[in-house]
Amino acid sequence: MSHRKITDLLLEDESPLVRSSAAVILGALESPDASSGKALVQAMKDSESDVRLQAIIALGKIRHEAALDALLEKFPQGGQEGEEAANSIAKLGAKGVKTLVAELPKVSPGLRRYIGAAVAKACHASADQAAIELLTDTDPGMVEGTASAIAASLETRSASQVKSIAKAVGELAKKPGISRATNQAVTRLLSAMDDPSGSKALWDRIGPNHPPEVRASALSSLGKNNITGNAENIRKLVQCAGAGDFRIAAPALLLLQKMKPDSKAFKEWLPLFHTPDPAGRHLALEKLCLQPDSEIAGLIAQQARHPDRSLREAACAIAAKSKPGQKALIESLLVESNYDYAWNLARLLAGFIQEFGKWWHGVILKQLYELIETGDRNADPLLFLLRESDAAVLNNALMEKAQELRKKKKYQEASAYLKILVRDAGCPLDTKLELGCCLLKLSSRELGADARHGDPALHILLSLAHRDDFPLFETLKKQSWLDLECLFYVGFHFAEQDARARKIALELLEHVAKKAGRNKLGQAAKQKIKTNHLGE
Repeated sequence: MSHRKITDLLLEDESPLVRSSAAVILGALESPDASSGKALVQAMKDSESDVRLQAIIALGKIRHEAALDALLEKFPQGGQEGEEAANSIAKLGAKGVKTLVAELPKVSPGLRRYIGAAVAKACHASADQAAIELLTDTDPGMVEGTASAIAASLETRSASQVKSIAKAVGELAKKPGISRATNQAVTRLLSAMDDPSGSKALWDRIGPNHPPEVRASALSSLGKNNITGNAENIRKLVQCAGAGDFRIAAPALLLLQKMKPDSKAFKEWLPLFHTPDPAGRHLALEKLCLQPDSEIAGLIAQQARHPDRSLREAACAIAAKSKPGQKALIESLLVESNYDYAWNLARLLAGFIQEFGKWWHGVILKQLYELIETGDRNADPLLFLLRESDAAVLNNALMEKAQELRKKKKYQEASAYLKILVRDAGCPLDTKLELGCCLLKLSSRELGADARHGDPALHILLSLAHRDDFPLFETLKKQSWLDLECLFYVGFHFAEQDARARKIALELLEHVAKKAGRNKLGQAAKQKIKTNHLGE
């Protein structure tokens, strides 16, 4: 069927469906026939909306420049016809694009977006140039609409057209001071075009000098291709991974996950050990666990003090496998001032401590002694770890230290060590006696009943007096560092207790009376024996 017959159907047929179909066919033929164009312009005034709409679309397809004025009249009416009128005007070449752009200051925001989208979809040189300029518009809606239209048109463009658009967008990306909306649009288009020349611009856009939305978009775009794990790229991704914004940190971690650390650039990974999100620290453990470096060992050990339990366990397991890691773990425990964190670390270390050997005992003991003597409860985690390693060695060390201090007449410090030893219900009775005697030396030894009943030294010694397997009197006599006043004080208290204690009280007081002779203490001992009817 000829153009003329189709045109006649467009103008003369009584059926709206036929007229509409005729307009569609004329557009599909894309033949710039003057009579067809004139007929389509006339059809824009048809009483049926579908006929008008198809006529508008067809005029754009056949690029009938004479229809410019008619289309320009239709555009301000808005709606679907106004949108398609804008699309058809943009397809009329440079003149059509120029006319549309000139309308921007005159129309409402909604119509301005029609113009941006129409220019972007026109797919010819003049339109592309205008579309790039519209990406710098002050209206974010215009910028977004134009960018969306350009991205949607990429599949229909030739390779040369895409390359031309990519070049123009890349140049726009380099301009300083572009708005946030333009920045986002540029990033989106660079990603959509997947052009290698835009890769550098995307890497630049993940930096902290760009808005979070732009950084997140650029990171997502970089994830579409294989990326080079050079030092600069790793540094930028690690910086993103440490961001507090999940939109930035998450894609950065995913990109880093794909990379293999280079021995020459592994230090670029180290800031991951300080990221707010434990996921970043876990990644650092995974990537750097095999690096034989003392600095890394120290950073891994530090993670064993983190509040996140899974991170603590993973870090401890990795650090415990190497000598530098073991050393770093012990140092971390020693510098930890938080009681709960110290306990967490000590419990973790207990599972691996047998693999450490014995080199660390002396280091731990030195600090342990300081904590015990100052009454610092942070000694508890250290005691636990030493006990888990070798309880006998710990007990011997504590006893030796206690006896050393006691010989120097530092009874307060000595009793601090002995109190730790007697926490164990199975500790030797001699240890309990040692503690009782040290406390006895520290006691005010007031003879009032209330004072004696509150004296811990007497409580300990009385418990030993009730043991059939412990000769308390004979043992006390052998403690040359106990004077007669101490023995009198114990005997005085025991004299008022049960039969077993009274028996020992008699032995003690008789011993004091014999040794003291006729002095005041000896007379007091004899008087106590008589008053309490001891031995009767």
